[in-house]
Amino acid sequence: MSDKHILLVDDDKFILTFLEHTIKKLEPNCQVVMVMTGPEAVEQLQQQQFDLLITDYLMPGLSGIDLANAARYISPDTAVVLMTAHATEQLSHTIELLNVNAYIRKPINLAQVRKVVVETLGEPDAPEPLAPATQQELEKEINQRLQTLRVNTGARFIVLTTLGGGGVQEVGAVNKEEAHQIAMLTAANYQANRQLVHLVDSQPVYRSSSLESQDYDIYTYDINDDFLLAVVFGKEIRAGVIWVYTKQAADALIPLVSQLVADEFDEVISVKLALRLY
Repeated sequence: MSDKHILLVDDDKFILTFLEHTIKKLEPNCQVVMVMTGPEAVEQLQQQQFDLLITDYLMPGLSGIDLANAARYISPDTAVVLMTAHATEQLSHTIELLNVNAYIRKPINLAQVRKVVVETLGEPDAPEPLAPATQQELEKEINQRLQTLRVNTGARFIVLTTLGGGGVQEVGAVNKEEAHQIAMLTAANYQANRQLVHLVDSQPVYRSSSLESQDYDIYTYDINDDFLLAVVFGKEIRAGVIWVYTKQAADALIPLVSQLVADEFDEVISVKLALRLY
């Protein structure tokens, strides 16, 4: 799937960013183009070949139905998917007449997008095996990912920790001692919230949590069930920005933290706690 080209069309920039992130998570090497109007989409279809077009149904000027018709004329081999919050029997009939490949119900979610992309483009390419890295190289690469996340979000500081509270790395305006305390408290809070979700939901999908204070908010994201990202940011930063870029960073960190042994970091924390008790 790595050589596929995908065109995303929606007048909501946040939805475009969400779609791009989801598709890139499925296949990082896909080429994704985003536009916010039907005429821009038509122009793109005339300029290059796309394997998949995902478009909003209701848009000002040129609707998703109009764009689907144009796409069938300009680029017959392009798979077309409509997004709509108004799925009705009449729309389903219209979709059949247009020979649209599928439609996504709004509010959209990861599972829907993944299912549609796989059904229209095929399974994603298998990832290349990661070459073994030295501990120093690994720590440097992780630090670079955290620094990039901080630059993209404008966060005050970011802490990478284990699910058990063992601090791994921190970047930004925080010292080592504070980072370790934040790591322990963040992990404990996340674990408690996750247990609560399991009690009230028979099929829980819980990967993130948020805390708000007067001046700063904390967004916590579960990377791979062993490691967490805690992002502390000011009120002037939109939560959606944090949400999108943290997920991107988490995806990039998965092959890196998978080489770490979480128990080793938790053991260090256990020793420090034991020393404090005596």
